[in-house]
Amino acid sequence: PFYTFKITQEHHVITFLVLTITGIVIGTQTSRLRMQVLYARKREKNTATLFAMSRELNANRDKVALAQIAVQHMADVFDSDVFLWLPDSKGQLQTVVAESDVDEETVDPVREESVAMWTFNHKQNAGLGTDTLPSAQALYVPLISSSGVVGVVGLKPHDSDMDAFPGEDVNLMETFATIAASALERAYSAELVEKTMVEAESEKLRNILLSSVSHDLRTPLAAITGAASTLLLEGEKISEEYKKELLRSIHEEGARLARIVTNLLDVSSLESGSVKLNKELYFIEELIGSALMRVEAKLGRHHVMTSIEHGLPLLRMDGLLIEQVLINLMENVAEFTPPGTTVNISAITVKPDIHVVITDNGPGIPKGEEERIFDKFYAHEKGGQKGGGLGLAICRGIIHAHGGKIWAQNSPNGGAIFTFTLPIRTGDGE
Repeated sequence: PFYTFKITQEHHVITFLVLTITGIVIGTQTSRLRMQVLYARKREKNTATLFAMSRELNANRDKVALAQIAVQHMADVFDSDVFLWLPDSKGQLQTVVAESDVDEETVDPVREESVAMWTFNHKQNAGLGTDTLPSAQALYVPLISSSGVVGVVGLKPHDSDMDAFPGEDVNLMETFATIAASALERAYSAELVEKTMVEAESEKLRNILLSSVSHDLRTPLAAITGAASTLLLEGEKISEEYKKELLRSIHEEGARLARIVTNLLDVSSLESGSVKLNKELYFIEELIGSALMRVEAKLGRHHVMTSIEHGLPLLRMDGLLIEQVLINLMENVAEFTPPGTTVNISAITVKPDIHVVITDNGPGIPKGEEERIFDKFYAHEKGGQKGGGLGLAICRGIIHAHGGKIWAQNSPNGGAIFTFTLPIRTGDGE
């Protein structure tokens, strides 16, 4: 019958029962299918989030950045405040990143930190919904990697009435934690490798320093000690002329020793950035002339020629330091070129800079070493002489501090060419 539940015929009862059972079965199946669709969509979203997080984690190596990425993706999935703890150098946990408004009013820092520390030490979940410290406001999950626990992640649900997370959410949370732990482990490993490399380089540099300095210091010290011993033991037996020669040797080797120590201090000052330039206006030709006078004794057996462009402008620079650059370059030429060779010193304008060029016709620079000769403590032997590897390093530091460049190259006609530049305008309005 239509529009009524009144049944007048018996066979309608059977029809009613069949239709009712069929409707219940279809409704149940439809509801179950709908739940499966929703669950599948949720799993698809979670999987996509996990994939996106993994991709972003793989593209970063900074610990704080990794923590921010992990926390952000967890907050997108769970309806919770998320915060991540990492150990400091002393093994104490520190809240590195917090997503949402997590502050002392929301989370009791003392109690929550103790729960997080328990999780970190015991490698087990603790806090909300667990059998361990269930009074905590958040659920804490350890970030366990192959090398151990690298941190702890905490989730405090926005629903204050929630007393536990569903089991599937806990499992998903642990998956997030595992992926984040792997990324953080890579970051820690990268830091360890970098630290090891830095220590190795420091050890290498220390050995080079000891080798170079000990070699350079031993020679003048031996000469001073030998001359002084001769004066003490044989002073009454040797001639006055020989005494003067020994005293002259002591003076020269003492000055050489002082230069080495000064160079070491200069390199340290330049690298630390503690050198403050005392810039004044100078003509570059004046500094070239002053430097030539100071190295006149060393370049006395060389033919020195100068070529200064007429009308070079005044330059704002630290005159003492630039003069030191010129002296170091000229002494380098005097040491590594044989007597009788020609040294050319020129200064020209190549806007926006002035180029100072020192050319010799000696043996030149070993092939492939044109850049290395400016490295600290680099030294090479040529013609029976050995360089200490500090003078050119000081030149580079001074020129760079002035905003210029310095380089070396071999001349096609033989010999070496050293060039440095100084900007005509320094940004000081000059």
